[in-house]
Order: sequence, then structure tokens, then C-alpha cells
Amino acid sequence: MEEQLGEFAGVSDASHQLGIIAHLRGDLDSAESWLMKSLTIRESLDDKQRLASTFHHLGIIAHEKSDF
Repeated sequence: MEEQLGEFAGVSDASHQLGIIAHLRGDLDSAESWLMKSLTIRESLDDKQRLASTFHHLGIIAHEKSDF
């Protein structure tokens, strides 16, 4: 079970980083999609510290898209 959790955490981290890269490239829709994938996994793992980081980046995306 612990091995599976580690794999999910790795997928979450990778998705988060892909979201950041998409954001830096100006692809806000893709960035949002990757970050939402990360968010879903982090919520299931109850990873509060990393959740905060993902919410932060989603807020930046929303601001830039004027979705607030």
C-alpha cells in the first residue's frame, strides 16, 4: 500500500510540474488541466502542504484567465 501511495504522490508531483511548465509556456488551459489532475490526487492523499501549493498556482492561472 505504501508503494502505491508513493506512486500516486509521484504522479501528482509530475502533473503539478507539467502544469507549471504549461503556464510558463502561456498555455493556461493545459496548465489548469494538469494542476487539476495534481489537485485530485493530492486531495485523495490528504497532502495538505502540497494542496496549498497547487491551489496557489490554480489561483494564479485563474487570475491570468480573469476567471475570478
